[in-house]
Amino acid sequence: MPQAAWLQGLITVGVGAVSGGITNAVAVWMLFHPYEARGVGPLKLHGAIPKNKARLAKSIGKTVGQRLLTEEDLARQLSAPGLREAFDRAIAVFLDQMLNTSRGTLRAELPPAVVAELERSLEPLAERLAEKLADFVEGPGFEAAGGRARASGT
Repeated sequence: MPQAAWLQGLITVGVGAVSGGITNAVAVWMLFHPYEARGVGPLKLHGAIPKNKARLAKSIGKTVGQRLLTEEDLARQLSAPGLREAFDRAIAVFLDQMLNTSRGTLRAELPPAVVAELERSLEPLAERLAEKLADFVEGPGFEAAGGRARASGT
């Protein structure tokens, strides 16, 4: 009889473990699936995580901001001398590349259709600018500006 009790206990534990495993697998699956609400009328299924994605994201962001990455931690890390030097070097390299690399004309970089549209759009502006410049050169303001420039030595 003791063997029968032992076997019965083993079967009970085995069946319980299998049913618990299946239950857990279904529960975890239901957390994430279905991604979009499915069903008919008011009877719809929607995974708990996808359904509450916005609320969960906000909550996780708040937790990270308050507990994992505090202002003091961030300030301490950003004020480290090594980081500041690395940042300054990276900015210097970036600016050097941006400012000292020849890229050719803008016209060569743009597609022909864009160049044509820009020329068409800017033509009236160029004509108006030329008129305004001619009016300024012929007017008294040009003489006054020229006199100030000569007086200042530029």
